Amino acid sequence: MEASQLKKFTEEKVLSIIRSVIPNVENLDTSTKILQLHSDSIILFELLVTFEKELDHEIDYEDVVLLDTVGDIVDLAMKKFEKNPNFLSHFFLTKNYQ
Repeated sequence: MEASQLKKFTEEKVLSIIRSVIPNVENLDTSTKILQLHSDSIILFELLVTFEKELDHEIDYEDVVLLDTVGDIVDLAMKKFEKNPNFLSHFFLTKNYQ
């Protein structure tokens, strides 16, 4: 899979996971600010936990504080993939939310 295809697939998966946790999000794309997704910190924490489960990887605090947009989540997943090409295989094989 080419890098552009991989990134597009990762974007779609990230958006799908967000919609599974926060179903009523409007105008969701990679430029959406994470804090605009929901004002309840418990929901945002649930979103973080869901990503950790789906990525089968704990997200480091140092990475969490740098996440500002949905695109940053995609970039984080891509960065993990660059370090370990098998990393996203679990991510891609998990259930489809939408």
